[in-house]
Amino acid sequence: MESDRIQTNNRCQLLYNFIFYSGYALWIAGWHVSSSGLLNLFGAEVYSHIELIAVNLFVAAIILSVMMDSNKRSSKILLFLSFALVIAYIAQINQEVPAVVCFDADFLFVKYSLLGLVLLVFASNKAKFTKICMFGALSSLLCMLVVLYFSNKGMISNGILETLEGRQRHYLGYIYPTYSALALVNIIMSLFYYYSKFQKLSVRIVLAFCLVLCCVLYKLTDTRLAFLIVIMMTVIFILIKVLRIDIVRIKPILLMVGISIFPGCALFSVVSSYVYDGKSRVWQLIDRLVSGRLRLDQVAVDQYSIVPWGQRVDFNTGNSGEYFFIDNGYIYVLLLYGSVLFIALMILYTYITYQAIKREDYILFAWLCLTAIFNIIQHNLLGTIQSTYLAIWILLDKNSSETTEGSSNCLKSNGIDSQ
Repeated sequence: MESDRIQTNNRCQLLYNFIFYSGYALWIAGWHVSSSGLLNLFGAEVYSHIELIAVNLFVAAIILSVMMDSNKRSSKILLFLSFALVIAYIAQINQEVPAVVCFDADFLFVKYSLLGLVLLVFASNKAKFTKICMFGALSSLLCMLVVLYFSNKGMISNGILETLEGRQRHYLGYIYPTYSALALVNIIMSLFYYYSKFQKLSVRIVLAFCLVLCCVLYKLTDTRLAFLIVIMMTVIFILIKVLRIDIVRIKPILLMVGISIFPGCALFSVVSSYVYDGKSRVWQLIDRLVSGRLRLDQVAVDQYSIVPWGQRVDFNTGNSGEYFFIDNGYIYVLLLYGSVLFIALMILYTYITYQAIKREDYILFAWLCLTAIFNIIQHNLLGTIQSTYLAIWILLDKNSSETTEGSSNCLKSNGIDSQ
């Protein structure tokens, strides 16, 4: 009887893995399609179908994971899922598809974006976070190679943006130069985290691979902050995993950082947007350092008020009219999705960051801190390819640092008792 139960649990886990990772791969592929020239090549309907299939797979994974769990844990998961879906749905219906001049990954087929992210988070509750990181990194890297292939063959546009300073930024087949850099930052961060748990390759190979990718992309896209974030993560990784410095002594300080990093970056973003003075030389210097994003943040808070449940925000990222977009992740979520979702998201990220340092998962802690900083000029708090929020499940598990692969209970229809 015991062996039958174990075999059934293993079959359930295999089925769950197939469903969840299939949906996750499609979800990531959908982002790369909608963020690149593949959208025009294949059409918006292809993207819509990809996202729809992914969402349905997430729902199936949630159902299966609930059936695999004990009654008590299943009830908690369903309760929190219902609560999260209600908030997401209210925020979603208040955000109509913005009147943008060109398609963008965050707006096309918007009705699945926020609800899909909620379903993704809950669907991942039976998957190992380390495997999610590796699978997501490889899936995203494969998608990037596909985009680069079509771009190199001339099947999709590979434009070059000339900045006012005379810098050249290659699109590499994507809608904007920063999108390829954003994808690569998440790939490298995921690889660093996976390697910190399973050191199967030489550290020199891992570091060289990540740094070469980062340097090549920086040369082509001129994304300075993305390059700096990767360099900082590389230094932290070397200090912790190679030189093995003693961090225990400063753990109380890091705990305070974990509590304050996301609220602090959010407060800085909101306050600076309101007090920014375009006539001040100091503010002009800060605005130049962030490529004019601070001025656009102020334009955003001047035109749109903060509301509880989100609103429609009209962006202009085309060639005609005055350019307007919110790159700051905190202002982006606050204005588009509302203060209720924004506060909930800050609580979630703060909890994950605090628990990461409390459990001495220093690479995850560093990844989250750099994510908080990165989002001051990059709207990726709710990013499709940003996987740090999926770490919530390993930190909710009080008995281990990683989500278990097995299950104490499987399909009730099979007559298996969890006791």
